[in-house]
Amino acid sequence: MSDQRLHLELHIIQNFAPSNLNRDDVGSPKECTFGGVRRARISSQALKRAMRKHKSFQETVREAGGDLGVRTLQLKNELTKKLSAKGINDGEERNTLAKFFIEKALGLKFGQKNPDNTQYLLYIGKGDIDDIVAILYDSRETIIKENKAKAVFEELKKELEGLKKDIKELKNSTSKSIKRIRQVGDDMKKKIKDLKDGLSEQLLHKKISDKDKRDKLADFLVEEVIAQELKKKLKELVSSKHKTYAADIALFGRMVADDKAMNVDASCQVAHSISTHQVETEIDYFTAVDDLKAVDLEDDAGAGMIGQVELNGSCHYRYLNVDILSLRENLGFNDDLTAATVGGLIVAAARAIPTGKQNSTAAQNPPHYIKVILRKDGQLWSLAGAFSRPVRILNNQSRSYEEESVERLEDYFQKLVTAYGAPEGIFDQKIELGSKDRTTLEGLRKNIVNEINKRIAD
Repeated sequence: MSDQRLHLELHIIQNFAPSNLNRDDVGSPKECTFGGVRRARISSQALKRAMRKHKSFQETVREAGGDLGVRTLQLKNELTKKLSAKGINDGEERNTLAKFFIEKALGLKFGQKNPDNTQYLLYIGKGDIDDIVAILYDSRETIIKENKAKAVFEELKKELEGLKKDIKELKNSTSKSIKRIRQVGDDMKKKIKDLKDGLSEQLLHKKISDKDKRDKLADFLVEEVIAQELKKKLKELVSSKHKTYAADIALFGRMVADDKAMNVDASCQVAHSISTHQVETEIDYFTAVDDLKAVDLEDDAGAGMIGQVELNGSCHYRYLNVDILSLRENLGFNDDLTAATVGGLIVAAARAIPTGKQNSTAAQNPPHYIKVILRKDGQLWSLAGAFSRPVRILNNQSRSYEEESVERLEDYFQKLVTAYGAPEGIFDQKIELGSKDRTTLEGLRKNIVNEINKRIAD
């Protein structure tokens, strides 16, 4: 495509009824200070999870042939469950295969409290998990052999202390020999056996006279090299720079502290949602009645339980942006999937709401205003500055927080245009409740998908 930069920006004004959609460590609704006053806040993490888990996003991605990610500590359990479904009935074998991928291919550790869980959450595509299981299943003989050979090597380790350099050289030569064998490709089993026999003879010259030990060490060297190739293949499934990542990983990125090769740069930035006005958290004191309690008990007329929960009602400004070309690269330059992912994200951003305390508050409030801009100048504008002076509604004023916030936002946008020049926008469309413009969310999605497809094709 001719454009070197292409960004989408999404601005949303959304008023939530009294609720606690995203709480802090003590259960209070999250807040922050902005413009010198306290504001309600919903974290970007809560918003991203709500969007990526929303069915509109997931269905759109699947229909376009894309994959979705899963964030979990329980990758080992997921792998063993899928290996069991493929017919591996031996639990120890399943565990060996799963641990081979996690510990040896990825180089990750398991937790101390729960040894079946990884040390921290992993974010991985569901399709990647299926591909990993298929390779583990097909390579199970290699993995079991390497595991047994490794155990034997550990037994001989003390006796081989003075031969570290020799063993390293033998491992390098073994690796080259196996590559040559693979290139020829004829009678692999016989040639691998001949290679092991040859190594055993070489070890005789390294002053290892015990044939049994030489054979075991030769077996380890060969199986270790073969397993190393398998580790590399498995690692590339989740870390190749030229692969197609799951759509939500392509958008929101992935960070693995222990292995930078697995990191994925996010193509989407999501801001913390903040209220456009000052807020004060209120405390809801509640009681629960014991339905079977006798009503005539004079000594205990109280409730079955009492409690309290903190709530606030607030009108929020939400902002996110997407680097379309970065997303396209993360999706393996699949143009149709790129456009579909952005379309699904826009719909999910409009419909998805964090789930905190929803059963007791039902704050299912759709946005009042959505503005989508597609621009090619690389200049991104959050409009949060429109609300650094908090919106205030007088008692005798008939306008709502939503209406005042929309007016403030659009006025601020025009001030930015005056100061910095109009953005090189190629698409600018909005939805607003009560507006004469009849644009629908589905119409907005189709328009932006068509525009992105056209721009990528240019």
